[in-house]
Amino acid sequence: MALEAPDGRVPMPNMDIWKVEVTTGTLKDSITDKDIIVSGLPRGGLRANVIGVDGNIITIKVSGTAATKIEEMEVQVKVKGSAVEEPNSLDSEDIKFNLKISEAMVLDDVKYRLQYDGDQLNVYLVNTNNEMDYSIDSTNGINGKWDEASDNKLIGKAKPMKIWVREKNSAKGISPSWRT
Repeated sequence: MALEAPDGRVPMPNMDIWKVEVTTGTLKDSITDKDIIVSGLPRGGLRANVIGVDGNIITIKVSGTAATKIEEMEVQVKVKGSAVEEPNSLDSEDIKFNLKISEAMVLDDVKYRLQYDGDQLNVYLVNTNNEMDYSIDSTNGINGKWDEASDNKLIGKAKPMKIWVREKNSAKGISPSWRT
């Protein structure tokens, strides 16, 4: 699981899920937070909650905001015997997961290209991908309307403008932004 860089306190969207496969016993259909024990999460902020069961896999979502920065931390999850249908089942051994600050995407290769399409001079973003967003109306790299980038993305008619580029999951603008 990854935490947003650079502050390392908030789980990154789409990287905030742990999946636990149960190999002994049959999972009940309705498992709750009371059927797992999570240890090692920092107090006061982050929490882990069961959000679903699919066959023999328990899905746990980590959410919240840690009080302090986490560079890297090991967390243990134990599945209680109460999570399976077989009576008198024992708790599982600790299953280890890591919390780790994400590495910021390097945007050094992001460029723009001017190209005539017919009689119109257009601006294209190059060396970008769908893991990035861009904005042409942001004033600070955080606000404004953000759209998904792609390589050779047509931005529009060439005119004086600032183009901001950032990691898709950095909606708070905490990852480096690139601009022309």
